[in-house]
Order: sequence, then structure tokens, then C-alpha cells
Amino acid sequence: MCKSPECRKITFRSSFLPRLRQEGVHRVMSSELSRARESASLIANKLKKRFYPDARVNEISFGSWEGKTGREIMRSKDQAYLKWCRGKFVTPSDGESLRNFKQRTKFFLNDVFRRHRGKTVLVATHGGTIRMFLCHLLKLPLQDFWTFQISPGSLTKVQIFSGHVLVDYLNFRP
Repeated sequence: MCKSPECRKITFRSSFLPRLRQEGVHRVMSSELSRARESASLIANKLKKRFYPDARVNEISFGSWEGKTGREIMRSKDQAYLKWCRGKFVTPSDGESLRNFKQRTKFFLNDVFRRHRGKTVLVATHGGTIRMFLCHLLKLPLQDFWTFQISPGSLTKVQIFSGHVLVDYLNFRP
């Protein structure tokens, strides 16, 4: 997996650019978190666009679980984590609830629909945020949040026509 910025630049240059140019991106937006900002900056530069960071598309805050692997949290026998893994509405200590995360991402989507109707908006964000977008757009309950596997560094395309949602592709990697 590509970890260095230079490796990501080479991978991006050779694989995603033709697809993104074909999409006719009107605006590039991103999470405020560094990985997404870095990707958005690279994409925007290649497409000769500015990018706009927005905290509403940051990944969910995992609070005390932040930076730990699932195995590390499991070893701590954190009961809240076990419930979380079963799709329960549990908030990690010092973290963000799924309900608040849903509201935050929903406000973002509604804003994009209002301001950029009929335009292609690229959002460089995180797996959890993409899952929540899909739940909102497909009118799925929060229990279905874990239904989608979102791969790092992949593209997901959703089109909206007169209120109808079409998931064109999920986890696309050329």
C-alpha cells in the first residue's frame, strides 16, 4: 500500500486522472483531516481547481478509540466497543455518536445539493463518511452503516437525478 506522499502522487497520476477528467468535476471538497486534504489538493491541482475543506465531512470522531486497532480495543474488553461492532448506538468516550455524525454529514449533503445542483462535486473524505452518505442517500437505517466496505484510495460515484439515487460505482480502482 502507498504510504508516502510521493508514492500516492505517482499512483494518482497514473490511474485516477483520466476518470476524474471524464467526470467533469465542478468543485473539489474535502475533509479537514490531513490525508483527505492531501488527496484533495493533489486532485484539485491536476484538475486546475481550488479545493475547499469542510469539517462536516471529517471522519467520525472515535474519541478514546482513536488511533487504536480493533484488536487493541478488543483486548481492553471495552464493552462499548463490542456493542458498537454489533451496530448498537454506542458512543466511545470523548467520541461522536452515529446520530450526530449522520446529522453533520446530512447537513453537508443538503448544502451541496442546494449550492451545486446539477454539477459534479468531488469529495475527498473517509470510509465512514462515505458509508454515512450512502445510508442517507439510499434512505437506509443507521443499522446498515456497516453494510458497505469502503476501500482506502478508491472512488465511489453517486448520481442524483430528480431525487433518484444511482450508485454508479463503489470502491473503483483503475
